[in-house]
Amino acid sequence: MEWRLAFLKPFLVQPSSHHWISENILTQLFIRAKADEIMKLMNENEQLKVVIEDLRVYAFTNERDTLRREQNKKSYAATLVKKKDEIITQVMAEGEQLSKKQAFQEAQMRKLRSQIRELEEEKKGLLTKLEVSHF
Repeated sequence: MEWRLAFLKPFLVQPSSHHWISENILTQLFIRAKADEIMKLMNENEQLKVVIEDLRVYAFTNERDTLRREQNKKSYAATLVKKKDEIITQVMAEGEQLSKKQAFQEAQMRKLRSQIRELEEEKKGLLTKLEVSHF
């Protein structure tokens, strides 16, 4: 295409010196060269549009993938939080049961200690009676 323009420049600058080529032919050649150049530019423009659209698709795909990864991380974190909450609830329930069990056992121990004291006092009283009755 460039060679056509280079070829035509001398004819356009000095058309009278080359009488065997008419101005009409020169004009047609120049129009054809310009049309070819315009077609080439249009093709390049279309190719650039395709490349730009490919880049946009690539960028949107990357953004989508990034958002999915972030969503998966958040979803995973939410699942972990839910599991930890369940574990905390279970541990708190177990702790409450153990606390009740401990309170019950402590009450039982107080009763048993009280009974031991009573039995020891009864034992002292009986030993005292036994000693008194032996003498």
